[in-house]
Amino acid sequence: MGDQGRSSAYICAAMVMLTLLVAVQATTHIVGTSTNEWEEPGVGNSLNSSYYEDWANSQSFAAGDILIFTYTSAHDVLQVTSANYNSCTTSSPIKTYTSGNDSITIAAGTTYFICGTPTHCPAGQKVAITTTNSTATNSTSSPPPPPPPSSSAAFRHGTTYTPPAFAAIVVALLSALAS
Repeated sequence: MGDQGRSSAYICAAMVMLTLLVAVQATTHIVGTSTNEWEEPGVGNSLNSSYYEDWANSQSFAAGDILIFTYTSAHDVLQVTSANYNSCTTSSPIKTYTSGNDSITIAAGTTYFICGTPTHCPAGQKVAITTTNSTATNSTSSPPPPPPPSSSAAFRHGTTYTPPAFAAIVVALLSALAS
C-alpha cells in the first residue's frame, strides 16, 4: 500500500476512534456524604432526610453513567421499583448490592436505590436517579473533569470523573500519525 493509501487508512482509523470516544464517555458519580459513604441521615452526622434527593437534583445523569456506592457492612444498596422506593419496601428488590464498593451503570429513565437496613430508608437513605438523555456523553455544561485519582478514596463528594484513558489513546494515535 502506498503512502497515500496508508495515510487514508490512518485518518479513517482516527475518525472511528474519535466517534467512539464521543459515544462511550460516561461520568462517574460518587453517591454519599463528604466522607464518600452511603450512610443513614441523622445518625452520627448532620445529614437531613432529603440529603440524597437534594444531591441527585444537583447532578446531571446520562444513561451509561456510573454510580459508586461506598459503605460499611451496616448498609447495602437495593435497586427497587418506584413503588418500593416510595414505601421503602425492601422485599423483592430488582438487584441487591453488598460489596461495600459498588459500581452501578445506570440505564435511561429513572432508577431507584434504597438501603435495605431497617429504618435507614425511612430516614432518607434512598436516592432516585433520573437520566437527562439516552446515552452518556461529555456535557458541555459541566466543568472539566478532575485528573484521574490514584484510588477511589481520592474522589471527593459531589464531584464527577470522566475516564480519560480512551482520549489518551486517541491523542497518542494522532501524534503517531502526525510524525
